[in-house]
Amino acid sequence: MLINVDWCVGLRNESNKSLNNNQECLTLNKNSKTGLLNAYDFMIASIDNSCNSIADKSCFNYNYLVKPYAWWLSTPSDKNSSRVYLVKPEEVLSKEAAYDAYIRESYYLNDIVRYSSGEGTLEKPYVFK
Repeated sequence: MLINVDWCVGLRNESNKSLNNNQECLTLNKNSKTGLLNAYDFMIASIDNSCNSIADKSCFNYNYLVKPYAWWLSTPSDKNSSRVYLVKPEEVLSKEAAYDAYIRESYYLNDIVRYSSGEGTLEKPYVFK
């Protein structure tokens, strides 16, 4: 059901206002079934037009990826590659990669896979056929 893709894992400047993932895609984790979302993925999940850089608080408005816990993006800071962007409930900041936080694995599904049931929770996980 899962397909291999190239995941963008390159650096991004905190003030980068380009709404594309060109900078992140300069470095790829090639041909992998699983990966983490990058900074651009988080930014475009917000439907607030004021979300222009990963540091903008407006990126949290109307963003279904915001959770009540801290979780990692795959994007390192361009200032120090040992610092990776962390999404907290109220901000995104770069933290040392050794910081304790959740990861949210992502996958690409084969185009013949169809959603069957579930809510994506532990009690009612998604079921695909």
